[in-house]
Amino acid sequence: MDTADLQSEFKNHLNQNGIDDFGLIVNSVGLKIIKANCKTASAKHSRDYKISFTRGKISDEFKIIYITNGEGFLRFHDNEEVKLTQGNALIIRPNQAYEYFHNNKTEWKEYFIRFEANDTFFQSINELFNGNNQLIEIGFNEDLIRLFNRAIDIVRDQLKSS
Repeated sequence: MDTADLQSEFKNHLNQNGIDDFGLIVNSVGLKIIKANCKTASAKHSRDYKISFTRGKISDEFKIIYITNGEGFLRFHDNEEVKLTQGNALIIRPNQAYEYFHNNKTEWKEYFIRFEANDTFFQSINELFNGNNQLIEIGFNEDLIRLFNRAIDIVRDQLKSS
């Protein structure tokens, strides 16, 4: 891996071991850092989504992405492109077409979590993040960063013990 593009992603295998998931399953959690002036290829991440130039990326899980450094752009299917900046969080629903990318003139850093939800959680999440409320300005939040890092530690430690 090029040192200008660093990604740590840890996949959760707890749900495969017969542990009750309570309706919410975290599939993976991680941190992605892309250094300034680094061009990245989307193809190396294609295992997580289908790429179509007319439809954007499509995944069968929820994604929450929290941007802690850099700027970029986001577009949901049939919507205008919006600017992403440090402190933005976005939620992407299952089977929702989207695309986002960073401005390679600045370093980009994002935390992410991918999860599945049963019908009850699915409805709650959709109510919380309705149509125009998928991009939220949180600001730089150290508590949220600690939560993401804790989630990464939990999944990483679980992988070491399996």
